[in-house]
Amino acid sequence: MSDTKTIVKGSFWVYTTMILSLFIGFITTVVLSRVLDRDNWGIFATVISVSYLLSVFVDLGFSYTLTHYTSTLSTRGQYDKLRRYLVKISKYRFLLILIVASIIFASSDFLTSFFHIVDGAKYFQVSSLFFIFSNLFNTFDYILNGLKKFKANSILYFLNYFLKLVFALILSYIGFGVIGALVGYAIAYVFTIALVLYILKDLLIPPKHNVSADEETDAGIKELFIFGGMVGVAQLASTVTLWTDSIMIGTMMGATFVGVYKIAMSMSITLGGAISSVNKVLFPVLVSIEAKKEESVSDLNRVLKYGSFFAIPASFGLAIFSTEIISVFFGQQYIDAAPALFILSYFCFDSFIIGSLVSYFSAKREIKIIGLAAIFCAIANVILNFVLIPTLGIIGAAIASIITRIMNLGILLFEGRKINLYVSFDNFQKPLLGAIVMALVLILLKQFVVVSNILLLGIFVSIGLLVYVAFEALLGFNILIFGRKVLNLLLEK
Repeated sequence: MSDTKTIVKGSFWVYTTMILSLFIGFITTVVLSRVLDRDNWGIFATVISVSYLLSVFVDLGFSYTLTHYTSTLSTRGQYDKLRRYLVKISKYRFLLILIVASIIFASSDFLTSFFHIVDGAKYFQVSSLFFIFSNLFNTFDYILNGLKKFKANSILYFLNYFLKLVFALILSYIGFGVIGALVGYAIAYVFTIALVLYILKDLLIPPKHNVSADEETDAGIKELFIFGGMVGVAQLASTVTLWTDSIMIGTMMGATFVGVYKIAMSMSITLGGAISSVNKVLFPVLVSIEAKKEESVSDLNRVLKYGSFFAIPASFGLAIFSTEIISVFFGQQYIDAAPALFILSYFCFDSFIIGSLVSYFSAKREIKIIGLAAIFCAIANVILNFVLIPTLGIIGAAIASIITRIMNLGILLFEGRKINLYVSFDNFQKPLLGAIVMALVLILLKQFVVVSNILLLGIFVSIGLLVYVAFEALLGFNILIFGRKVLNLLLEK
């Protein structure tokens, strides 16, 4: 199968299920924020934020390491070697997961005091269970991506979102509140972990003992940790940048405002994540290309060209309808999240382009660039949050996030020139012009019609899409021809 066909077919499954997952995740956020009320939703958002922040300490680069070596060794047909690597690496990762989960459980009283949550130790204790299962699921997610099992992985991803909605809603609605939501999330991960273990059972069964093979594996593991450790530093810094604002809002303003900010952040990250999910396909494909000693920059630019067709208008649309989205779906009690959502709408584009660049750098094993950029931006983000949150509140946190993300993008593009990275900015011109025209039309229409319900919001979004697609066609981007090419690749065996 050609690299282009692999990207298209993989992207089809990833995007299809991601759109469904986006819808389910959106419904989950809306329902839980209403069922739990403003204060309890803030507690839930704070506890989840802590778990996601600490997850980076059990990663240490495992995500890119697992995906990179699974893709490389499976491409070369070295499945026995791959099996030995996966079994040993998984043991190391599982040990780290248990250690950090134990620290969360033991530190529950301290965390409760730190975030000013009344009688909150039980929430952090239960979250240690969520922490274990969510990180185990992520481990297998990386392996499936490396094997290019995009169809199976995408279905599991959607199932996980759906089960989280079902179990969290049921348990919180019948009276278990925040603890019910946390336990519901954990149960959803247990179900999907069981399924993924069944899929990978042949690959994860330890091979027969072989002393020379074990020695070779140990030597390879050391090299993996050098590679993974460098990626881990970058991921640690990136995660700190992403979740620092929530943590600092909690310490400076209280858990309730974390919940308000979480709504804006989750909307932007979820939509941005849906668009940038193509990188789950792009990274292992780029690794395979590099493993064959071929240059992958043209494939990167191809993904940037077509991905920007979705990412740029999504950013504009989320910004234009930020107030209406919060008002219609979450209610007036969360309306102060709207300005933050307007600012954070940039994430739709940023998540896509930075994710693509990181995939390219990692495939070429240029980890140092990613790490240095992430560390610098993490430090800048903390400083900006200290300055802006006390004066501007959650809006200051949003501004700090966007500034540091733009800095990160600039550093990656500048440093990428040293490894002959060429990003054609012509790829972004037509989508940007189309998005601007779409935005002007929608802003004009909003002067005459107040978008006060979901039906009107849907109509406005549809009008925006039609205007955008029509203008892109005038600029020479024929969506019908593009769709036909994609369909032919999907149907081609």
